[in-house]
Amino acid sequence: MAEIPETLESLRAENAMLRMQLNARAPPRHDAADRLIAELQRSLWDVQQRNLFLEQESHAEHNAIKQAYEVYINKLEEELHRCQVLLKKYTTTTATTPESK
Repeated sequence: MAEIPETLESLRAENAMLRMQLNARAPPRHDAADRLIAELQRSLWDVQQRNLFLEQESHAEHNAIKQAYEVYINKLEEELHRCQVLLKKYTTTTATTPESK
């Protein structure tokens, strides 16, 4: 769990880079994708904070809750990564495709 803040910061930096690329080249309709990634990151951060709290409370009854949060964190991370890959793929495709006028 110690690497979670580093991973989260890395994802935020990658998201910021993708956001700058989108703002520079992508049409405005891709704001929805940007908002989705930001919302996923907020959800991921929130769940990670709750999970850290539960880890600090090492009571046996929290184990099931901790495991459920870990599964949820993994799903959020997978969805965030999938969205970022799709967005990066689209950004790369639109950057190499000439705009029609």
